[in-house]
Amino acid sequence: MVHDMYEYMRIRETAFLVCLQWDQQPELSDNIRRVLIDWLHELMVEKEIESETLHLTVSLIDRLLMMCSVSQRNVQLVGTAALMIASKYEQIYPPELDEFVYATDDSYSKSEILRMESKMLNYLRFDISVPTVEWFVSHLLNATKPSKTCFWLAHYLGDLSLLLTSLNGLPPSVIAAASLTLSNLITGHSPWTDEMEKMTGISLSQLEKPMAVLLGAFNAASHSVQRSMFEKYCGSEYEEVAVLPSPSALPSLH
Repeated sequence: MVHDMYEYMRIRETAFLVCLQWDQQPELSDNIRRVLIDWLHELMVEKEIESETLHLTVSLIDRLLMMCSVSQRNVQLVGTAALMIASKYEQIYPPELDEFVYATDDSYSKSEILRMESKMLNYLRFDISVPTVEWFVSHLLNATKPSKTCFWLAHYLGDLSLLLTSLNGLPPSVIAAASLTLSNLITGHSPWTDEMEKMTGISLSQLEKPMAVLLGAFNAASHSVQRSMFEKYCGSEYEEVAVLPSPSALPSLH
């Protein structure tokens, strides 16, 4: 049953692959997107919202950005509406509308947020149940039962992947597998076993590129302007995984 669900999500993810083209968004950029996601992550931590909700939020934002042009003035509005949609879908007790208005420093009214929510849902045809990196990370961790440090490091790397448009076009399942493999490598465990390859249908060679990208992001996080994820995973409750020693470059895995 669990394997069947994994296979179903692997098939479903192919319909929602993200490939952002900034030339189609004249007022936006990769950096603006990173700032937005960092702000959303800060809000998520403040409101004690689960990581899966953040991953779904970013998926909704990216899918909308592939469909229509968004002005710089409205990009935070899009992010707020996406978080509200994802919270209603994922959370038992989602934040109230007033809380979202307050979070934007009253930059947008209740009616503006509700209109954007409606517009997004119509653009996305109300299809918001999509596979995310977090879903696949959680599935792999449940199957492999790693150490606590490896567990939180895989989640951290999965969260960092949200900032990286250089992973555009890669399935969430591959990014999740790369997150777990890199966390195994950093914590001194066998990176990717034959059993894991058989379980996922993903080979080690498919993981090397996303692992290298994730390692670069991991090593740069402490110096990044967008530090919300780094600061969260520096906490003792997350085994301080953000400051674990790591190689400067990905070693040969063969």
